[in-house]
Amino acid sequence: MIIVVYVNSKARDQRFYLETLLSNDLVPSFDSRILVVGAYEAGKTTLVSNLIGKSIPRERQSTDGIDVYFGKLLFDIKTQKLLKKTKGVHSFPKAIYQKILSYIKSVETEDGTIRKTQCDVPNDDVLQKLSDKINEYADDDSKDRFCDQKVIPIPVLDFAGQIVYHATHQTFITSHGIYIITFNGSKELDDPLSDRKDESKTTIIENIRQWVSSILLYSHPDNKNYPRLMFVATHRDLVCQEYVSEKRSKLLSSLSGCFTDENIRSHLMLHKLFFVNALSENDPEMEELSECISKTITKNPQWGQRVPRQFLILEMMFAALVEEGKTNNQS
Repeated sequence: MIIVVYVNSKARDQRFYLETLLSNDLVPSFDSRILVVGAYEAGKTTLVSNLIGKSIPRERQSTDGIDVYFGKLLFDIKTQKLLKKTKGVHSFPKAIYQKILSYIKSVETEDGTIRKTQCDVPNDDVLQKLSDKINEYADDDSKDRFCDQKVIPIPVLDFAGQIVYHATHQTFITSHGIYIITFNGSKELDDPLSDRKDESKTTIIENIRQWVSSILLYSHPDNKNYPRLMFVATHRDLVCQEYVSEKRSKLLSSLSGCFTDENIRSHLMLHKLFFVNALSENDPEMEELSECISKTITKNPQWGQRVPRQFLILEMMFAALVEEGKTNNQS
């Protein structure tokens, strides 16, 4: 007999459903991340703000290190669409709680019994604390409700473009991410990155090559097609509308000609160059970019990879510790 449990009411105790996760049974894990890279002043932060539905900055904002956005971009498993402008999920703990809630909604057991392993099971106090956290999150009226949806948080990482930060970026590079390599499309690829002394001798295309090389080196790809790297040209608003199509074709042709090694090209999405005006909330190219990301996420071989159910409990324990640390720092 198959029992499907749906959790969609406030104040319902999640303890029972958490206990169903205390098993070595393998379940699909839906994890991905979007990493936005590129040169200094390429428009990465504006692009990210538009993508996640955050207020778009009208003045240039320099990113220090890496800005990580948890829970501001969600993926609807059923519709396979990205959801933006979400409220109340904007932290690592809440993003994980949303992920656990989405999984709990569709928990299935063959006979309705709770199967626990004999080792590494959290004690009752820890399990009750996690149950309270889930209840508290589920009852929070300040956030958008996803009780009828199975949604997964997709972290978005905005990498600083300054050379001084490049040494730290390799820590965050992963083979199951989607990389958006951005550059200023209003310029020529042979133009210098900027007037900054440390970048004046480096051209835009050289910077793009450096990012491609770094990503493929540090992600240690075990699949010839993944990770996937897509290219986004920004500042379309600085190009006369009648020349946009010609400019796009020229940029795409130059990009394609720069990468001739088939082992590298297999990771690059060179069939389409997105030429965006990220300052516009209604830019059609941004919508196309979002749709392309959605499709690419689900095609990754690691999407839906089966892991023990206990991994979800472990994630939630980390999230609870992070939340407690933030609370203690604020008090």
